[in-house]
Amino acid sequence: MIKRVFFILIFYVSFVYALGVYINETEFSVIIKFTSLKEYFEVVEKTDDKIILILKRNISFEPIEKPKNKLLKDIKGVDNKIIITLKTEVDYFLKKDDKDIYLFITPKKKIADLNLKSPIEKPILKTKSKKIKDDVAEKILAEVESEIDNGLYDSAINKLLDLIAKHENDFYAQEAYYKLGMLYYKLGENDPKNYLRAADYLSDFASKFPDNYRASDALYYSALSKEKAGMYFEAIFDYKAIIVAYPETLFAKKSYMRIVSIYENIGQYDKAINALKEYSDKFKDKSINVLARIGKLYAMLKDYELAREYFLKVINTKDDLLKLGADTLFAIAKTFEIKGDEDYALSIYAKVYNIYPDSKYADIAMYNSALLLEKIGKEKLANSLLLECRKKYSKRIGGQKAAIHYVEKYLDENATEYWIDFLMDVLDSSLDVNLTAKANRLIIQSYFREKRYDEALEKISEFESKYFDTPELNNVYDIKQKIFLNFAKNYLKEGKYQQSIDYINKLITEFPETKYLDEAEKLAESISLIKVRELYEKGNYENVMKKIQEYMVNHKKIYFKKSWDDILENSYYHYIKKLIEQNVNEKAATLCKEYLIYFPKGKYKNEFLSFLTDYFINEILQYIKKGNYASGITFYIKNNSWIKLLENKNNVAIIKGYLAFCYFKLGDFEEAKHLYDEIKNYNFSIVNVLGILFGEKITDENVNKLSDEDLKIIFDELKISKKDDAYKILKLFRKNPILKYRLMYELVNTFEKERKRAELKNIYKNLENLNLIKEFKEILLDRGMIAFEEGDYKLAIKLFEKFIFQNKDYSEMDKVYYFLGKSYLKMGDDKAKKFYNKLIQNYPTSFYTKLAEKELKELNWLKRVEETK
Repeated sequence: MIKRVFFILIFYVSFVYALGVYINETEFSVIIKFTSLKEYFEVVEKTDDKIILILKRNISFEPIEKPKNKLLKDIKGVDNKIIITLKTEVDYFLKKDDKDIYLFITPKKKIADLNLKSPIEKPILKTKSKKIKDDVAEKILAEVESEIDNGLYDSAINKLLDLIAKHENDFYAQEAYYKLGMLYYKLGENDPKNYLRAADYLSDFASKFPDNYRASDALYYSALSKEKAGMYFEAIFDYKAIIVAYPETLFAKKSYMRIVSIYENIGQYDKAINALKEYSDKFKDKSINVLARIGKLYAMLKDYELAREYFLKVINTKDDLLKLGADTLFAIAKTFEIKGDEDYALSIYAKVYNIYPDSKYADIAMYNSALLLEKIGKEKLANSLLLECRKKYSKRIGGQKAAIHYVEKYLDENATEYWIDFLMDVLDSSLDVNLTAKANRLIIQSYFREKRYDEALEKISEFESKYFDTPELNNVYDIKQKIFLNFAKNYLKEGKYQQSIDYINKLITEFPETKYLDEAEKLAESISLIKVRELYEKGNYENVMKKIQEYMVNHKKIYFKKSWDDILENSYYHYIKKLIEQNVNEKAATLCKEYLIYFPKGKYKNEFLSFLTDYFINEILQYIKKGNYASGITFYIKNNSWIKLLENKNNVAIIKGYLAFCYFKLGDFEEAKHLYDEIKNYNFSIVNVLGILFGEKITDENVNKLSDEDLKIIFDELKISKKDDAYKILKLFRKNPILKYRLMYELVNTFEKERKRAELKNIYKNLENLNLIKEFKEILLDRGMIAFEEGDYKLAIKLFEKFIFQNKDYSEMDKVYYFLGKSYLKMGDDKAKKFYNKLIQNYPTSFYTKLAEKELKELNWLKRVEETK
């Protein structure tokens, strides 16, 4: 009896792998069935204590222990292996059908183990000996026969055992042994364990009484009992022993045929063929039945070339093929179908379902015929035969396959309700779960075709619970995935983006490696694009950039890169322009750099490079203006790689010029000179400034190229350390006389006294000639002081009075009043008193007031002295 031991579902991405493991155990053998494993099976290997099935995919489950079994210790799944650990030395063989794998395991046994000529106690009576009649024993045997006929098996067994005990090895004991073995053989039909008892008694009989005329029968039925008990290898060994012990007998022939049948039944067709050929050669049997059976076995082995060869021998005998039976005719038709002789195959298939309409092959023969007719283009005949097969064999595999095939061909031509009725026999059938699953899948497919997605999903839910271990589950899941996808598409069209995303997520979550992953991700990406475009249209460029960048980072695969790039590029452009308008130049520059990284050949490249050029120049210039030269150098170093990318080398030269100036200001003249040498051939103001600072370009032409700012820079740099160069440059400078003389005036005031006096006089003269005296108020005072010091009091008075007139708010007017009054005093003019008094009155605390008071006293004393004379 087959027991279901455990059932495992292994889920792989995009498909479901359902593995069922079933074990059939007897005292002497084990059959393990692995359902749905054939597709993933590669090879079987054996070690001393293990049988290992190697698969194409990984599998894993905890060990299943079978401690009560004499052969198996446990079964477990590790990586891509199913490992069966053994307790003892065994024989095994593997059988495969359309989907499943069968592993047969028996204790290891050798032909030598069969002791046919056992030295067990010799019998008293031999076959040819005279029988010593025992009336009591005769009566008991008669009673046993009657009880067996009437089904009183227990009583019959007890009486036979009693006879064996009382008569030991005489004729009646032998009869009892044989009858007991055959009785247990009969009882094996109800309980397979009785076959084992039958085998024991019959084998024991053959060993104890080898000369008994029934010895060969006993040995044959012992082997047959083992065969029926599933002890195939033991049975084969016994059959081979019969062939050896009784080579020319009917039992030898029958044993050969049993060996052939066992090998055929357990799927070892090659061994079955060898046994049948051995039989044919030994007994010179080349009959149509033997040839046909060899051909059928080759067909079962799927060696259709040799199958055809033997079937042709059968055909060439001109014997009546119909007596071969439906199974062989079916094999002949299948072989010729596969070898491409469709017409002959059709004729044989027709014989099967017309002459043997009730055979187990009739329905499949009719179904195969329909497929063949379809293949050779006879569509109407094929359809007619499919419908006939469905109708005639609605409760059989062929009829149900015909119904399903017809629906597969014409699914689009009728409504779902029509097909539910058409497939009712299959849908309600328990004949083949895979066919029922396929029929249900077709109904689901029909719902899907009609876009009745909710009904399809409801049906899929039922399917998952009922047919989760069938191959059709993958096809149903494919429909489910397409439903999710279509829901997502429909919601997208309706502008219901969240609902669309929900179904996309359902698809990817439930089927992470779905074959529709690209399509689903494209839909999701389309929605993300739509949302980003909406932000873009609202002018929210910064948020657009952020969301696009996040999307790019979080998604390995981008389907609409050009669309993303277009939005991102334009967002960069508009946002940068906005920042520039707001004078947020540093952030604008950073984004320009980002843009150029993302879009090295972008349409705004030149515009942003131009901005960066201006930005670099302006920033480093600002650092120079603020006297923050170290920061200017740091700024350059930080942006050096970008500055090198600037295509306009003139601008690069300007920036390097500013950098050189920063180094110059920090006293690193060597680095400043090195940079200057790189750019000195460029005709830019900063280059000119540097050339002048390094003393290489102090010419009239170069000096008059200087801007006011450049002149100030040079002046500030040279006015202390190189006064003569600074003064020379100022003398040459003509572009801005006011600036020129203001700087000259500033510089002259640092000269030693005599030179200062001379240069101030020249400056005054030049300003007077240029009519610019009014722009230089201090020069009047300074020139007046020079005139005073030189004794030209008349000129001094003129200049002081002019100064007072033009500078009434001068902060040191006390000094001017004093020297004006002093000049009048030197001229002997009483006006001196006037200005002294103004000084005393307006600046009572001034140092010059004290001098004026003193001089007024002297002046008044002198006047009194003169008056007394």
